[in-house]
Amino acid sequence: MPLDFRRDLTINGHTIPNTEWTAGMNYPAERRWTNGWGATIEVPAVIELLELVQAGKVTLEDVKDELTNVANAITRQHDDGLGISNDDRCFGDCDKCEARKPEVLARYARFRTNAAKARDPQYTHIVSGSSVHLPTCRHVKEVARFREPDDADIAMAVRGLAHDGYILGTEHTPVTAEELAAWRAERTGPRGGHQYRPCKTCQPTLP
Repeated sequence: MPLDFRRDLTINGHTIPNTEWTAGMNYPAERRWTNGWGATIEVPAVIELLELVQAGKVTLEDVKDELTNVANAITRQHDDGLGISNDDRCFGDCDKCEARKPEVLARYARFRTNAAKARDPQYTHIVSGSSVHLPTCRHVKEVARFREPDDADIAMAVRGLAHDGYILGTEHTPVTAEELAAWRAERTGPRGGHQYRPCKTCQPTLP
């Protein structure tokens, strides 16, 4: 979550008081390995710093050091003292992510297939977990609304899986009448007990 910070900048005895900083936002990948990545500072303060350099009161190296030190300090404070890690700088392209990317692509492929099935009348029901739904049920209607992911969607999903263990979406599987019968049989005990249930919202009729 983005947090705002206020810091005085002091360089060679020159102070710019109460400068506004932000840490915890989504910053571009292009500069992720540059010192200070993960923090922003208000533009007016930067202009004042440039004016100090122009007047010969401070050097560019002094300014760079001060900005880097403050940026690193507030990112550490934002991240409970840990600072910006390599995982934070990942945009779905590190070794961890590359190893898990096939799983995400396979999951998107299943979503794509399920969306096509959900629009096909021969798929009369949708199963999800231990529940049976009609394709029009509000709990599973997202199946038919599948949107093709772009590169940013895939990168975010891969990163979420590789670094946070987040599994993309919920799988709802459209089934034909024959597939539903087989699915129910697998979940019916030797004494006839059912390990599934019809959705209470759409109340499907089970053959």
